[in-house]
Amino acid sequence: MAEEQPHDTLFKETFSSPENAASHLRTLLPSALVQRVDWSSLTSVSTEFLVKELDTVQADVLLRARLVDGRECYVYVLFEHQSSEDAMMAFRVLRYVVCIWADYLKQNPKAKGLPAVIPCVLYHGPRPWKAATEVADLIDLDGATREALGPFLPSLSFQLDDLRAQSAEQIQQRTASALVRLALLALRDAFETGSPLGFLRFRDLVTEALEAPSGPDALATLLCYLFKVGDPDPEKVKGFLIEQAGEKGERAYMTAAERLTKDAAEKAAKKGRAEGEAKGLAKALLIQLEMKFKPLPEATVATVQAATDDQLTDWIARAVAAETLDDVFA
Repeated sequence: MAEEQPHDTLFKETFSSPENAASHLRTLLPSALVQRVDWSSLTSVSTEFLVKELDTVQADVLLRARLVDGRECYVYVLFEHQSSEDAMMAFRVLRYVVCIWADYLKQNPKAKGLPAVIPCVLYHGPRPWKAATEVADLIDLDGATREALGPFLPSLSFQLDDLRAQSAEQIQQRTASALVRLALLALRDAFETGSPLGFLRFRDLVTEALEAPSGPDALATLLCYLFKVGDPDPEKVKGFLIEQAGEKGERAYMTAAERLTKDAAEKAAKKGRAEGEAKGLAKALLIQLEMKFKPLPEATVATVQAATDDQLTDWIARAVAAETLDDVFA
């Protein structure tokens, strides 16, 4: 299975939260539809059956909710981050909707009807979306034949959220949660500038996100994304967060550093089985130290590269709370 990309990870970790998803969808979907959904009932549903059925890995989120009349519905959100839009996206969405219905009937064999499925596509490619959003528009017909076949053509469209067609200020002004808006801003800027750091200029949003329940942990997810797809100065990011929110900002930064270290260690360990365990651990430690104490003295790099497995494991553990390089190697 292909390794999940940083864009996918940020999308899934942000929108798998029913609270975040609801705050986003309520600003995206038509108001008449928003009023028909009981958003307090929104829950996340596994999409593993889609992977098995379609033999593909998608960055997607499936949620279930009740309508105000008591009926059940699903909201399916697909994240599209290719460099250009998929001309067959409407057909892909149709396949996913059919699979959702098939799984529903499998789970409810006595059902006499199908639940509504609301398909949405979040896109952050480098150019505005131009492909069809309606399945019927993909069918190659002349005008007269299309009109004659009207009742027989499939009708399914998806709600498109094209981040490239919106300014950063427009996204910032949405009524979604602060964390959702920051994630959307980071995704929007990723292709535009090569580094999704533009969101940092929205200081009030950062402060609001950190003040929310589990704010530091949630913002740490976004910080991990920043360091994976860009090359920000760790000290500037840390200083900005402390200036904005004090201890909560610092905690968000340290949580992100721990997660990145763990990710790097796991990846390095896998690679290290072929290259040697010590080399993999050394790489993980150097990444961790560079985040906290950039730039590293050449002597420090040489010390790490010459260390034993036991030393590296001990230093990795110490580096999490260390305030200086001396604390790591004491």
